[in-house]
Amino acid sequence: MEAISASMTTREIAMILFARLFVKSDGISKDQLFAGLQFSDEDKDKAFNEMEEILLSHTPLFLQQVEETFILKSRGEFAAFLGSLLQKRRPLLTQALLETLAYIAYNQPVRKSEIDRLRGADSEYSIAKLSAEGLIRSTASRSRPGNPLLYQTTKFFLEVFNLKDLSELPPLSDFVS
Repeated sequence: MEAISASMTTREIAMILFARLFVKSDGISKDQLFAGLQFSDEDKDKAFNEMEEILLSHTPLFLQQVEETFILKSRGEFAAFLGSLLQKRRPLLTQALLETLAYIAYNQPVRKSEIDRLRGADSEYSIAKLSAEGLIRSTASRSRPGNPLLYQTTKFFLEVFNLKDLSELPPLSDFVS
């Protein structure tokens, strides 16, 4: 690895961080981003902030935080020019899929029977579709009789809805009167 010099400017360090983010297109934690770089926490913060400023002012990119991972994303105003190149498409969600996804997001982990009861309809298709899209995943509950499957949202759900974590979901009171 190239030696890191204590005489490097904040901008030079920021460019190293940008290069690391670029090669880790699926995202990188802050610890991974700074791995092997021996700088004070203050210098790391300055370089990180400088990198974000460079991204926003000189590139069509921004930094999205999903849980503890940072991902480079293209800004929305460039979407029309990038659409045909994108491998990961944004899922198309029907009303039934959105209802199911919302219930899971706000009540996770949740059993299928709970979703069915709330919706008044069988949710088998919705759960299968949301799972196939990567928005939810299932886990077995060892603490409940019969080990029923429990459903919860995924990291991809946070990414699609531009949320850092579930605490950024809007309050339910915004939707229920």
